[in-house]
Amino acid sequence: MSRINMSLRKIYEQIRQIHQSQTSELLFVTLHYKQSSFYNILNFDTIKDTLNTILTKLSKLYFKNAFKRYNKRISSYAVVERSKKNRCLHNHIIIQLPIHSNIQEFIKYITKSYLKSEFAHDNLYKKIEVKRVYDAEQLIEYMHKNLQDADAEIDDKNSTYFNIV
Repeated sequence: MSRINMSLRKIYEQIRQIHQSQTSELLFVTLHYKQSSFYNILNFDTIKDTLNTILTKLSKLYFKNAFKRYNKRISSYAVVERSKKNRCLHNHIIIQLPIHSNIQEFIKYITKSYLKSEFAHDNLYKKIEVKRVYDAEQLIEYMHKNLQDADAEIDDKNSTYFNIV
């Protein structure tokens, strides 16, 4: 069995359990970036580092001392993808919304964290997309659509285990 199929099955099972528990909500986030900055060009490694910085800032905002003391982090599953049309790199992320949070607050925090990143667009129109997860199986298939090509890869650096209550 391939690594992709095992990963797909594992993440799908975790998402299914979260949906059944109904104690927390899953969000689907897409982040688009400028493909270069003054100093660097965006590639698979720099986009992973950029997302790691964004998720770390989000974790600090949400978990404050628990982040520092216990390394408590936002639970996420990320894929880096290069679009077929314009060949631009972007992230697809499933994020487990912290229980003590709401979507409006989350959008505010992720926007704030995104804007501080090196590759953030100045114009936010369609650069950050946040949606509720309704059909987990279809969403994961969508996220994995280009993994067979060299146009996408699972972002192990920013994929953490979900907190299943």
